[in-house]
Amino acid sequence: MGRDIVRLRQIQLATGVQIIPATGYYHHSFHPEALAHYTLDQLAGTLAYELTEGMDGTAVCPMLLGEIGGSGPPLHDDEVKVFQVVARLAQEFPVVVTTHAHLGSGDMLN
Repeated sequence: MGRDIVRLRQIQLATGVQIIPATGYYHHSFHPEALAHYTLDQLAGTLAYELTEGMDGTAVCPMLLGEIGGSGPPLHDDEVKVFQVVARLAQEFPVVVTTHAHLGSGDMLN
């Protein structure tokens, strides 16, 4: 998992295909170690910055928060934190949210 915003932009310009960039955090096993220490406000600030200022040193702003994942049931505490932040940001910014239940279980809350 990862992203290369510069390369995606190059592909978009070369092909004329609209690429919709995303930001967010997939399920726990793909989270950066630092995420465990982020407060809700710090995490929201990080994602809000990317939504408004751009990602990875570019001016490319994501148009969706996703793919937000869960490894549950039950969800890992950090996954809950991410879902809480994404819910907050989705009310503040005009973005689409995509989620993914790990292995397609669909039941992340029990």
